[in-house]
Amino acid sequence: MIMKKIIYGITLPLLALLLAGSCVKEKKIVSDNGEVPLSLLFPLSRGVGDNDPEFMMETLRVIIFRSNPGGVAEFGAPILNKLYFPTAPATEADIYVINEIVPVGGLNIYLIANETSNLNNPVNLNNINSSSELKDIKLNYDPGQSGGTNKLSPYILMYSEYKGADIDVNGVLRIGGVPTTILEVERTIAKITVQVECTYSQVNGYLPGTTIILTDAKIVSMPYHPYLTPNQAYGGFASGDYFESSSKSLTGWNIPTMDTGNEISFKIETEDLFFYMPEHIPGNRKYYTYLELKGVAAGMILTYKVPLGNGLGTGIYTVSYLLENYETVPTPILTVSRNTHYTLKLNIKGYGLLDALEVVVKAKDWKPTIEIIKEFE
Repeated sequence: MIMKKIIYGITLPLLALLLAGSCVKEKKIVSDNGEVPLSLLFPLSRGVGDNDPEFMMETLRVIIFRSNPGGVAEFGAPILNKLYFPTAPATEADIYVINEIVPVGGLNIYLIANETSNLNNPVNLNNINSSSELKDIKLNYDPGQSGGTNKLSPYILMYSEYKGADIDVNGVLRIGGVPTTILEVERTIAKITVQVECTYSQVNGYLPGTTIILTDAKIVSMPYHPYLTPNQAYGGFASGDYFESSSKSLTGWNIPTMDTGNEISFKIETEDLFFYMPEHIPGNRKYYTYLELKGVAAGMILTYKVPLGNGLGTGIYTVSYLLENYETVPTPILTVSRNTHYTLKLNIKGYGLLDALEVVVKAKDWKPTIEIIKEFE
């Protein structure tokens, strides 16, 4: 089976625009019973990067409910709940198209990609009767439990919801009243990339001739069972509700020997030191997620602990402040959000001193997308 990568963001080809055909005169396509076709287009590509786990889709489930304007109320059972496998044989255009019929009016649309990756057993999405059931679904990253895989890639679980959508008699889909041709799916995990920038001198506690050798790094206190849907706090209240990543070696991450009286500047940047982790909205801030760096210097074992979250490095929220005040800071400060790429630039100042020099939060261009095409007579 050939897996294909979804083209995303501004790199999408013009194929979908040509299929929509701005030069084609638009006509009503509603049927006598008030239904119109809805087509979802997957632009697929091959070649370098096809096996990038961040963009691979093994499956896609589409669940649609009828709703009132604004999507506040849903009516009845889902009008569509199907699982698709967008791995059709290659064609000249190399696309995969889903064609369905939906009623004109308000719709709430739910998308789940790669659902087999980490759903907590027993879950049968074929039996979903209301969107509230989706909110109760938890993921499973515990290899010791039934269905647990502790696997964050490949086939990263993705989810998105579009409430208050509307499709008119011309088959035009609107989200929030705006015509829409792109539906994005969000990864349920975050990505943490680590870089190190070091500036130090004798006054910061270093001895002349001392070299710091960083040995390994890991992410600690990640939730075993976060929720499928976003913006739900994790209610783990014991250490057994959390797991940590495997340690990654930092071989070669040596901070050079300092000459007496001189200041040393040192930078380590690599795309190789990164981690995937589930979204974590801490219901119990005692178990906030953190990066742990270990090293040795002058016969001492060094441990650097870096709290993770959306607030790190902003305002008063330095590493040292968060370590001392984690129980009282607002929850969003210690929240690690899904589908977000965090780049940590860390400044080591001494044997036990570490500050977050910069934290870059990046979600743009990290969303696989689904194209919508409109049928014409």
